[in-house]
Amino acid sequence: PPRYDPSMGAAIAFLVIFAILSIGHLGILIRSRIWWTSVLVVGGVAEIIGWVGRLRSSINVGSLNAFLTQEIW
Repeated sequence: PPRYDPSMGAAIAFLVIFAILSIGHLGILIRSRIWWTSVLVVGGVAEIIGWVGRLRSSINVGSLNAFLTQEIW
């Protein structure tokens, strides 16, 4: 069977990237009231939740909750 070994470095990097971009889109949404950017903010939050699950999976590979959080979000 294939070995499941999630990368902590990649999880942290993408978590930070998506957090910065989502905060930027939220700023655009609030400042200019371009409402379609709310879709980008919601998508960014979902990505952040998924990468938090990936980070938790890299810490505890056997955690089913962390794996499911990563896969669902």
